[in-house]
Amino acid sequence: MKRVAVFLCVFFTILIAQTWESYSHPSINDDRILHATVYDPDSDMIYMIGGSPNNIWTNMNNYVYRYDPGTDTWNTSLSNMPTARAFIQGAYWDGKIYVIGGMNSTYVILNLNQVYDIATDSWSSLAPIPQARAAHGTVAHDGNIYVIGGSNLMATGFTSVSRYNTASGTWSQATSLPQAWEMGGCAIWDNVIYLCGGYDRNAMSTYGHIWSGTIDPGNPDNITWAQREPLPFLTGYSGATAMDGNVYILGGFDESFRLGTRQFLVYQISILALMELALYPIAITRNHMVIARRGYNQVYGVAGDADGNYVEPNNYYYKIDDPMGINETKSVKVIADNALAIYPSIGQGQFTISFSLPNAGQVTLDVYNALGDKISTLYNGTAEEGTTVVRFSADDLSNGIYFVRVCNNGSQVTKKFVISQ
Repeated sequence: MKRVAVFLCVFFTILIAQTWESYSHPSINDDRILHATVYDPDSDMIYMIGGSPNNIWTNMNNYVYRYDPGTDTWNTSLSNMPTARAFIQGAYWDGKIYVIGGMNSTYVILNLNQVYDIATDSWSSLAPIPQARAAHGTVAHDGNIYVIGGSNLMATGFTSVSRYNTASGTWSQATSLPQAWEMGGCAIWDNVIYLCGGYDRNAMSTYGHIWSGTIDPGNPDNITWAQREPLPFLTGYSGATAMDGNVYILGGFDESFRLGTRQFLVYQISILALMELALYPIAITRNHMVIARRGYNQVYGVAGDADGNYVEPNNYYYKIDDPMGINETKSVKVIADNALAIYPSIGQGQFTISFSLPNAGQVTLDVYNALGDKISTLYNGTAEEGTTVVRFSADDLSNGIYFVRVCNNGSQVTKKFVISQ
């Protein structure tokens, strides 16, 4: 068999997974999905705004709850958002939280631009966004609020990116996305926006990679979009947050098969490395349910759709301290994405897997279910440079989505396959 040696050099971080632990729930209305989760770094507070209980579309919420991580307590007596809505995301800038667009209880997609003043506990309405949208991304940078993608939740996904200047109170159009994007993790670090997974409604497909959008410091409407590292799974409805030069990605599911995941990933920006961290205690979806407590090295999961099925309860509140638990960093060679293949990708019975290594070394080849749980180890030992073929029987596995993953010298590649009888 022809040997293949495909690799690129990056830096890779060996991580020790930490564990998730529960924290207090709001005393009322703790069951929440499709809400905005926002961190106020100046006061060290986490906000949960709007959303829907169990996808009850005729009962969208306008509640504003604030969590104090220092005392592990919730304030549920803040001024309500003027308009109840879901499929929203919020952004904090200079003592205010901006919540734009969304969908109300009569299924209307909104162009609202409402801002919450933290100091006065009051809401006001600002210039509406030019195009109504829901399920979009929202980030703040240098006095600007960027509203990215989204859709009408019916047949059309959006590529447009709108910028709200908080000083002038005006809107402008920024560089559009290469493809329609919605319902994915959205975060910003420095001047770069990161879209993690998501859904293209126009193509009816789920993304399996990260997009980056670099904002031009000299022209805030000029954004350079690029496709970045592949994700282990096709992931929509995931949450994303940024802290200390890293983007954390939680949960989500494949829109085509509508199965949730417990995956918790970190994208290390400086070294272009994507790593798995401790699995979340439950499969969690409906984006914007995760936030980083910057300066404290903590990540919080804030409610969200457990299992991705809209069925209650959806009131899971977990946090993780020191999520990366860095032990050591070293340079390694990483096998390429095209160095792992499975045939057939949809089938039953016997499957054939081939993987190619740039150098001989220790290899593990594992199978995972759709929730990210390892269910079988197919290979664990030394493999030669070039291509190795492994065959396995899936007769004992039920129908559904699975993933095969090869790990070598700290590097990994994952491919999806489907068992269909």
